[in-house]
Amino acid sequence: MNREHYREHRFLNNIHSLVQIGAMLALLVGVGWLLFGSDLVWWIGSAVVVMMLFASKLDPFSVLRMFRARHIQPHEAPALYQMVQHLAQRAGLERMPALFLIPNGQANAFTVGDRNRAAIAMTHGLLNQMHQRELMGVLAHEVSHIANNDTRAMFLVGLTSRLTHSLSMMGYILLFLNIPFLWSGEASISLLAIALLIAAPHFSQLLQMAFSRTREFRADMDAAYLTGDPMGLASALAKIERQDTSIWARIFAPYMRRSTPTPHDSHPPTRERIRRLNSLTLRAA
Repeated sequence: MNREHYREHRFLNNIHSLVQIGAMLALLVGVGWLLFGSDLVWWIGSAVVVMMLFASKLDPFSVLRMFRARHIQPHEAPALYQMVQHLAQRAGLERMPALFLIPNGQANAFTVGDRNRAAIAMTHGLLNQMHQRELMGVLAHEVSHIANNDTRAMFLVGLTSRLTHSLSMMGYILLFLNIPFLWSGEASISLLAIALLIAAPHFSQLLQMAFSRTREFRADMDAAYLTGDPMGLASALAKIERQDTSIWARIFAPYMRRSTPTPHDSHPPTRERIRRLNSLTLRAA
């Protein structure tokens, strides 16, 4: 794998993430300033910090109970533990993530927690359907999410988006209550302020989804770097994509599948993810 190409991807991904978070925070501050002035902006910032600290104290494994996940013991799958331990060391993690198994036939995996305490949940379908290099690619992707603290980052952008939406709704209510005063000329509000109240929650949601796509691309690139085998993850993604689309849709209605993503996609299209992974292999050749 071409190290320079990897560093270029990582640098651009970091820039995109910073711009997206900055834009979301600017929207939140703008709406708060518009409604309540500078005093509330400081309260909003304090609330975000408190919620982030509170979230860091929550048990990250509690969500796994909803999926009836079972903790995999090292003696049950020594090869699997060895694989994840190797990836965690390469990613610079001080603690290996715990492994959980979900009784589901669909091939899937996800991560909870952060660098200090994390878990990777895998389905029966993933373990049964993936070859070793494909499984390693998927696990490297999840380890990369942990190394990049993506769960914490997604909580921050999700919280920012919800606060922006809540403040905008508050603004709608205040605007509605002040309609008689606006009509009589006793109060005034600029069209720019109204436009901001309407547009802010929509733009914030779009930025949140764009941030999610950016982090997925970064986890793909980091996974390819950890394994040195971009095509392992690419093959796994293609297999999961085929599974997610029914055989009848693939045969009779292939035109129904979107060839280009929409702004509302929270995950990048599989085709684009595979193309980027392929580009790493081609540059390394």
